Amino acid sequence: KVMASAMFKKKYQRHNRSYGEAGVSDAEALLEEGDWTPPGPPHHALSLSKEERKRKWWRWCNLRTACRSDRSMKYVLVFMSIFSLTSMLLSFKVVGTLHGQVKNSPLRMEEGQCKPVPAERLDGLAYICNGKGCQIDLLCFSMSLMRLQSKYEGRIYVVTDRDDLFEGKACGNNAPEYEAIPFQNSSSTTRMHMKLTRAKLFDMIPDRNAKSLIYIDADILPVGCLHDFLAAEDPSSIGLFLDSWCPDCNTYLTALMYMKKTDKTSACLSEWSKEALREGGTAYHKDQDALDTVLTWKHSSCRAAIQTMSNAYIETFDDKMILPLFGVITGNAPVFQHFTHGIRSLPIWRRIERQIHAQLVGKISYLKELELSKRKGSGDDG
Repeated sequence: KVMASAMFKKKYQRHNRSYGEAGVSDAEALLEEGDWTPPGPPHHALSLSKEERKRKWWRWCNLRTACRSDRSMKYVLVFMSIFSLTSMLLSFKVVGTLHGQVKNSPLRMEEGQCKPVPAERLDGLAYICNGKGCQIDLLCFSMSLMRLQSKYEGRIYVVTDRDDLFEGKACGNNAPEYEAIPFQNSSSTTRMHMKLTRAKLFDMIPDRNAKSLIYIDADILPVGCLHDFLAAEDPSSIGLFLDSWCPDCNTYLTALMYMKKTDKTSACLSEWSKEALREGGTAYHKDQDALDTVLTWKHSSCRAAIQTMSNAYIETFDDKMILPLFGVITGNAPVFQHFTHGIRSLPIWRRIERQIHAQLVGKISYLKELELSKRKGSGDDG
């Protein structure tokens, strides 16, 4: 037994050597020669045949390998857990920082100078601002940015029933150049009638020769270059952006419509208005719901007239602030930012609105000074 134990220890040490050039370990060579006692109590090893010793040795060897693998896997899992936790904490910190940036600087305006958009490129741009529901501050800022930031040189129209807009007092010192068009209110006028004024814009504006027109809501602020948008998007009849993703969202966003004066456009707007004003304008809560219904019709004119524009040019500032946060992370530079009713109905809107005002007052003042200096440099005092 003493001799067998000594032989076992000696040959066990040999089995731990690395594989040879032939790819066979010392232990395997010894097994083939029949001169190997597998690890274990000597008195068991002496009573085993060659094949039994071989099988027992491989089982023992595999067990050791499995134990080593389990131990290594535990180390790997511990490392991965620590790494994942650290990454998650850092991500929360980064996202929190970016979220604060979105609140403090909600507008992501183009830093460089935009190319001018002459009146020949776009015949008109129209807003609708009626009653107390009109966001007059946003309207004034949107028009000012359209002039100074996006460099639109054509005619801007405001369909309104407000005296301060006709008198030019609504925007104060930031008053941009625009033309007020009267909106005829009556006792039968509903909220839906006001919304569908956009379907009659070609008939309401003074320029009867206008062939292209953009309707834009007052809560959409142009922060990029209108020239870039017009260069990329040129619908033949009606261009619309897809609506945001949410449970009650619609197919298209009608807060901004790029329209051409065509028969297809007239037919679509007529169908849409007729459906939306069904039951005296009370059949639908939103005009977009009526448009969704029209789009389901087999022979709908709107299905042929509407073309989808790229949503890369517009960013919706939703109530969760997910989309602007995603825009900051990806570095997307929109031409328009849409501050929806969802975000404007939350308490956080007061803070965001203050920051928008701070950003815009500084930006508009700078752009006005830049414009004046250019005029003086060119000798144009007007």
